[in-house]
Amino acid sequence: MNGVSARSENPNGRCCTMVAKNMTGAGLVYQGVINQPADMLNLHPGVNGEKATVRWVAPQVGYYRLEGRFQGIDIAGTSSDVSINWNVSTIWSNNINGFGSTATFDLIVDVSAGTTLDFVVGYGSNNNYFNDSTGLAVNITQITVPPPPSGVYNAVNDFIPTSNPTGVWRYGVKTSPTSLLNITTTVR
Repeated sequence: MNGVSARSENPNGRCCTMVAKNMTGAGLVYQGVINQPADMLNLHPGVNGEKATVRWVAPQVGYYRLEGRFQGIDIAGTSSDVSINWNVSTIWSNNINGFGSTATFDLIVDVSAGTTLDFVVGYGSNNNYFNDSTGLAVNITQITVPPPPSGVYNAVNDFIPTSNPTGVWRYGVKTSPTSLLNITTTVR
């Protein structure tokens, strides 16, 4: 394909598991149905459910921010399942249903050197690989400040009748979706 560089695995002569880069620097339509933006890889699953995967290996210990999106780039209508796997555990997943459908992610992970993060595309709920070209754009940035500690916040358990606000909770009334929260101070 002119303008496309692909890594493809064809076990036993089977078709299609691949990761492809649009090399043109502009949007590119090829094979009649794939509309690949210049800023995205094309991941396509295989005929037997093989998953197209882009793997990142952590170069050193630390916190990393993962920002990006998966997007349906097959004009005929992508129907794929997408996920991010940390070593063998799924830490994020979604579905792409249709051309232009997107699933964005913005995650912070604390990893050891050598930890693997896999960005994965499978053939989705329709259980076939037809027209499942799925775009992936991802940036991974090492960050020096760790995220705030996680906590468990329970609106019921944390409710104190004589105090509002209470820690992270504010109890009140909104008169419209864009109005400010009127904090209720009346105790009944």
